[in-house]
Amino acid sequence: MLTTRQYQVWYPVLAVLMFFSFYFAIGNYTLLNNNEGLYASIAKHMLINKAFVIPYLNCVPYIEKPPLLYWLLGLSFSIFGFTAFAARFVTATSATLLCCTMLYFTYKMKLSKIGIMATLIFASSIGVSIIARMVYFDMLLSFLIAGTLLCLFYWYESKKIAVLRIAYIFFGLAILCKGLIAIILICGSFSAFLLLEKSFWNHLRQAIDWPGIILFLAMVLPWHIAATLQHKGFFWNYIIGEHFLRFLNLREPHDYYQGSFYYYLPRILIYLFPWSFFVPLIFLQTKNLSVLEKKLMRFSWCWLLLPLIFFSLSIAKANYYMIVSMPALALILSVNLNAWFENKNTRLFSILVALILFILAVSLVISFAVFLPIFPAIITCKKSILGTASYGLLAGVTIISIFIRKPQVAAALLASLIIPIAITATSVLKLINEDISAAKAGIYLTENRKTNFIYIYQDFENISALAFYTNTCLRIIDSQSNDLHYGSHLPQFKQWFLTKKKFLRETKHQPYYLIVPNNKLEQFYKDMTQTKAPILRKFKKLTIIGNNYE
Repeated sequence: MLTTRQYQVWYPVLAVLMFFSFYFAIGNYTLLNNNEGLYASIAKHMLINKAFVIPYLNCVPYIEKPPLLYWLLGLSFSIFGFTAFAARFVTATSATLLCCTMLYFTYKMKLSKIGIMATLIFASSIGVSIIARMVYFDMLLSFLIAGTLLCLFYWYESKKIAVLRIAYIFFGLAILCKGLIAIILICGSFSAFLLLEKSFWNHLRQAIDWPGIILFLAMVLPWHIAATLQHKGFFWNYIIGEHFLRFLNLREPHDYYQGSFYYYLPRILIYLFPWSFFVPLIFLQTKNLSVLEKKLMRFSWCWLLLPLIFFSLSIAKANYYMIVSMPALALILSVNLNAWFENKNTRLFSILVALILFILAVSLVISFAVFLPIFPAIITCKKSILGTASYGLLAGVTIISIFIRKPQVAAALLASLIIPIAITATSVLKLINEDISAAKAGIYLTENRKTNFIYIYQDFENISALAFYTNTCLRIIDSQSNDLHYGSHLPQFKQWFLTKKKFLRETKHQPYYLIVPNNKLEQFYKDMTQTKAPILRKFKKLTIIGNNYE
């Protein structure tokens, strides 16, 4: 059993890991196309126009998601300004709060050693770090689901009514984050646990707490009622289309991935890397667990498997959906690792950690040598890449020579691999930023434009960072956008969507800018033979055409 002093040593270690994994240099590269550009521009529109009910993307309604993330992004923008740091701060903080929640509740349940190891695993997993550093709904949803379920588990053990009411608040916020799916993931996971405990009906009756229910409804109802009153098509398109038709693959447009039933299994291993090497341990029968640890294991398995089954059955897939269950997998792995340590398998664990570090270091060096002739630009990241490899080798040698009987130190050294990886990843993202973000073109237009008539040729999602950085809405010629599909069919928003002929008529005597992806430039000139406007600026992936103001 760890002493109070040993616990206190772990907290600064975890704080450093969370800083590098979630926050380090999140403002050093511009927002990326697609989801980051989309969600940040929606929040920016909300804040500027003080319109906090119906989300608008490029000046047309976008009602695929509830508004909680947009509200939090707006709050962050109001504090830090319209920056990439402000946008990513929300998801990074969600991941940090999730870690703090795990630490707090395991401490309250006198399972601190399990909570510390689980937090170490979660915070240092590369897949978790990636999602925490991007403007997605799913890390915020993961925090709110974790908060709800951990409150419910603590209430199950302690019968403290205040904890149940806090769970209702988390539950309501989870629905405001990503909709009715939170009901399935939360209620399904906890119900499965109660069924295993053979106490479903008893605890269901106890969970019907009217003050808690009122708090839940106070979270959920106001926005849903306001949105229904404010936008005529809200109920059908949001409730029916996004929740039911999407699951059944009947929603239009089909703007989501599809995959096999086992789609998420390899992705779970990627989320948890480098701890995924130890995932086989979760299937071993662990002896000498306390009654509470056994309950926590059953609870965590329900938290892991219910979302896995649900998302696997759904036709609509996304790489990041199963991140909601990674805290549960970290808890399961933590229980097994702590039991392994207590069974005196410390040397074997340390040797395995050292071996993993050696393999990763050698693989990184070989990969750098192989890809350098193909992508010479990565030479600018040479120091950080080789620094990461050097850390792996040095940490592995340190474990073998000094800490062979200290598995907790070995675990901390493996977790600390996230520090050089975060530094390297930031260097690489800055290097390739123009390949994956249209921000540079957007900044150019903001600084140099002399008209608000800005057009895009066909694409939107693939260059959506423009929507954030141009500070204006963009007219789209022959739109191929799935995200704007709903808005494009509303008569009152037709002015944002043009045919080629209408574009030519509209710009005949009017100054304008037109952004064309470079891979469609030839097609554009072929389709628009009457366009005489010259190229004003060419970027790596985009070209700006328009009247010559320079």
